[in-house]
Amino acid sequence: MDEILRKLVEEYSFLYKEYGLKIVDSLYTEVFGGDSYVILSNNELQIRFTRDRGQLFIQIKNINQIKWEPLHIIKNEFEGINHSTSFMNTENALFLKKYLENKFQ
Repeated sequence: MDEILRKLVEEYSFLYKEYGLKIVDSLYTEVFGGDSYVILSNNELQIRFTRDRGQLFIQIKNINQIKWEPLHIIKNEFEGINHSTSFMNTENALFLKKYLENKFQ
């Protein structure tokens, strides 16, 4: 969980500063060295940051959807380029910022 929270502060702080997303749920388990997730939400969407077996992933859904979409699926549709990973990294932070700017303009 520490790794998710650190990255949220370092690279994804625009989510709560600019878009009002708040932490609404989280879970930590000692399985596989500390699997965890943190869910941020506002009145339109939710973003889930997951640590699974040492890797960090991003998934998104609109508030009224049930199914989470991996970020790379949204990125593929938005950019028209085939991306294969939804890692929580700098590249995806920049994409997410651009995506939300477009969504909320």
